[in-house]
Order: sequence, then C-alpha cells, then structure tokens
Amino acid sequence: MFRKLRRQSDNEQDKNQELFSLLERIEQKLDGKVFAEDIFLERIDEKDVLPLIKRNKDSIRIAKRAMKDIIEPFPNFETVDFDETFDWEVTKKKYGHSYQLYIQALRVVSALLLEYEKTNQFNYLDKAKKIVESWMDYAEGKTDSAMTWYDHPTANRAQILIHFLYHARNHFELDASRYSKMLERHAKIMSDPSIYKYNNHSLMMDRALIIIGRILNKEQFVQLGISRAVETFWYSFSAKGIHLENSPSYHGMVIKIYDELEAYLNQFERTLGEVILQYLEKAKKYYSLIAKPNYELPELGDSSGGKVGTKVFENVFDYELGLVIMQYEKPKPVYTTFISGMSGKTHKHSDDLSITLSYGDEDILVDAGRFNYSKSPVRSYMTSARAHSTLYMKGKQYPRENENRFTRSIDLTSYFDSDTHTLAKGKNEAFDDSSLYRTVIQLKDFPIIFVFDSAKTEDKTLVQNFNLHHAVEVVEHSKAEATLKLKSGQSVLLKQLKSVDSYEVREPSEDKVQAVNTKSFGNTIDTKQLAFSVTDSSAEYVFETMIVMNPALDVNTVREDNVLYVTVDGKKIVINL
Repeated sequence: MFRKLRRQSDNEQDKNQELFSLLERIEQKLDGKVFAEDIFLERIDEKDVLPLIKRNKDSIRIAKRAMKDIIEPFPNFETVDFDETFDWEVTKKKYGHSYQLYIQALRVVSALLLEYEKTNQFNYLDKAKKIVESWMDYAEGKTDSAMTWYDHPTANRAQILIHFLYHARNHFELDASRYSKMLERHAKIMSDPSIYKYNNHSLMMDRALIIIGRILNKEQFVQLGISRAVETFWYSFSAKGIHLENSPSYHGMVIKIYDELEAYLNQFERTLGEVILQYLEKAKKYYSLIAKPNYELPELGDSSGGKVGTKVFENVFDYELGLVIMQYEKPKPVYTTFISGMSGKTHKHSDDLSITLSYGDEDILVDAGRFNYSKSPVRSYMTSARAHSTLYMKGKQYPRENENRFTRSIDLTSYFDSDTHTLAKGKNEAFDDSSLYRTVIQLKDFPIIFVFDSAKTEDKTLVQNFNLHHAVEVVEHSKAEATLKLKSGQSVLLKQLKSVDSYEVREPSEDKVQAVNTKSFGNTIDTKQLAFSVTDSSAEYVFETMIVMNPALDVNTVREDNVLYVTVDGKKIVINL
C-alpha cells in the first residue's frame, strides 16, 4: 500500500508531499519487511561475499561441466545430468547422505560464480541463475529430502545465494521479494534452537545468519548468530585450544570459520572478543604438534589427512579431548598417538584405547579413516573398534555419548613424562557389564613402545588388534611375535611378552568388510591386521606387548607386580605401571 501511495505522490508533483514524508517515517519504523523487500539487493556488499571454495582445477572442471548441464556435486563424485525436470533429491548409494548434502548446498553454483569472476563470461552467471531458480522452484514446493533444510547445506546455500545475488542483481531483473523471503526462510530455520548442536555445522549457520541479518536489516539475526558462535567456541574447544570433534581436519576448518567471522564483524566494528581471539592463536599451533614426522595430519576420526608446513616435537596431553601424543625427533623420530575419551560424539569413532605409530617418516599403525558418511557396511567397519589398533571384545559395542564430557566413563586416567619414558593410561568403562584398560609407554632414548592391556569382563574372548598401514608387510608371524617390514626396508618387531591363546593375520575378505583403509573419499585400499586373542581375562594384564622399531637392539624385560624393568643395550630403565 505504501509503495502505491508513493507512486501517486510522485505523479501529483508534491501535492501530497507532507503525506509522503509521513509514510517514509512510518516505513523506517517498521520491522524491516518493507525495507528488505525494496532495497535489500542494494545492501549486499562485496564484504558479504565469503566464497566457500577456492578456484582450482576441481572447481574449474565442475564449472565447465555445469555449462554442459552436467552436475558434479563434489570433486570426483559421480555426475548427474541437469535439465528442466532435474530431480533435486537424486542420490548415489556410494556416497550416502553426502551426495544429497552437496546437491542441496548448491556447491556447483559456487564453482560457476568463481569462474564468472575469473573470466567475466556472462554464460557462467546465467547458468548459475538457471540452477538457483530451479532449486527455488523445488524448495517452494513439497520436499522430502532430509538434506534440503539440514543445517550444513542450509548454511552453505545461504552464503552461495548471497554470492549469486551480489553479481546477478546487476544483470537480471530479479524478483527481490522472492529472494528476500527465501533468505529469511533460511534465517528462521537456522535460528531454530532445536537443530542447534554447538558443533561445526552450527557455526556455519551462525556465520550465514549474521550475514543475512545484516543484508535484511534484521538485527535479531545478527545478535543471535554472534552470541551462539561465542557459546559454541567455549563448548567445542578444550582449555588447551584443541577442537573437540575428535578429528584433526575439523580443527582447522573451524578455526578458519572463526577467523573469517571475526574479519567480517570487524568491518562493522564488532568482535567475538579478545579472550576468544587469544585462544584462536593458541589453537593455530595445534597442527604443528599433531602432524606426524612426515608433516601429514593423522587420519584420526573422520579426518582426511592433509599436510602442514611446520612440525614441532612436543608431547600433548588433552584430558578433555582424550588424546595423548608422545613424540621426539632425534636421533630418528618416533610418534605415537593414544586415544581414550571424548567431550562429544561428533565425528567420533569407536577408537578408544587405540594407538597409531610412526617411525621416521613412515607409518606403521594407522586408523582406517572415514571412508564416507553413509550407513554402508564399509562405513560401519571404519568407525568400529575392529578398524583400529585397540582392545575389544568380540560382538560387544559401547555407546559414544555427549554425556561423556561429564561422566568420563571413557577417560585418560594418568599421564607421566620423565627423562626416560612417557606413560599414559586410559579406561573404557562405557560397557554395560565390562571395562577395558590400556597403558601405553614410549621410551625416549630407544624406538620402543609397550602396550599393556587389562579387562574386567565375563566375555570369553578378548582381541588385541593392530591395524597396519597398507605399505607395511608382515614378513614372519606367530603367537609370540611378528616381524614387519616398512616400505623403506626397515624391520619392526612386535612381540608378546606373555603367551596368548591364538592369533591371525587378517586380510581383506569377500565375505565381510575387514582389513581395508581409506584411500580417498568413498574408496578403500587393502591392508593387513594382526589380531591376538585370549580367553582368560582374569590376569592383571591380559596382553603385554612390545614394539621395537630397531630389532638390532638388545632388549630384555621383567615385570614384577606393577614395576616393569627394561634393559636396552645395557641401559636399565625402571617404569612404574
């Protein structure tokens, strides 16, 4: 109504100027609806555009394929043809929910926009418009996909829509009201406390919510986004500045989001606060600590690897995260991780009491990786205890719960660092009627680690599993010991210090998923495992295992009660267990 009266006022050449001025003042006092629908497009500034991907060979390929009406939702995913009858709920079993997630997020549009910015070729922008408005037609109707309004794609899509509108407003006659309503719909969904989980997806929503709030002139969205982002920081980082989602890859991603968010807020004289900024600087040092000696990030939890530029050899003990890193650089690097505990179940595997091990720049024991985010048998295996170098009971699983932050049913119970060795203990008391315990010891002057396992259970069979890197060969093996050979030719001795009942060298099987590691997203690579078993859990330690990365060393051990006496090439070391 007000816009109609405004046009009448212009036509009557100031006859109703007084009324027009009054209407202008009324409009300014409204809740922003009229303002947003009229001129919100003009409020989109370059600073509101935060591209979610970088232009590289993958994005270029994805954009060029899109120009041929072929959508590649994520780098190297299977493609799908795009046309006027495109099925926005298309799935590919191999990728689980991830395929729909990236379809719904409009990631392909982001690639098109990057190519438009680089080449200034209008066709890329025009194709982006066709895909965007096809999705809007779909979203304005009945949708059945769980991913359409899921937190992750909703947040990313909101930013991609803003990126698109920033360019498209100068080239097309856009339905401003339609786009305004769509962005506000995104904002209202992202404001819903019932879907807010205080994790990386929630932080994505906060970032998008703040930007939408500024563009639509709705301060309530801005304030909500900032306050929740601050709360999420304190919930999702440990006191040592380590992200608590159980996967190193997400540590870096979340820091990047906070950095971008702070830079965005600074443009409007706002901030997340000095204390958070100080913790973020602390958090940025973590990658140099957790990186393996070869500068690669370990594929713990749902991590996907990656390399860092610097490496620092210092031990890490984080009670809240449930992670110990034992490491030294000289004379030759030895690197051990030990997981026991969690403060949240996001990206958490059944990896408690598990270890990984590297010697020099070569991996010996590794986690199997994430594979993908589906509900497939392979994904189920990758997250299971069987895919990790840990202790488990056949047929028994334990719950992974957010409440462990407080109950500490799974926990690091002890950490000790001396001139001769580092020792850490962990427990898993999350089972209904059983408990598992592990002690890990790394010597400092010699490339040797010890693993002592114990249990309280009525179960008949306990398994001590070692998941090998795919390049490691099993040269010799028996119930007492196994000789491994690394790619470089280096031999490694794995020796049981007390007798076990049985053992097996596991290899990939056609009957069930086993002995495979993640090669890339949705792809596996064959490996081998060493699995030792006992049927009597009454002993103080059911497994006493030594791994020597230089078999030429003369090593002798004696355990008397809770003291382990170790002699290496004549040097005596006393370890209180």
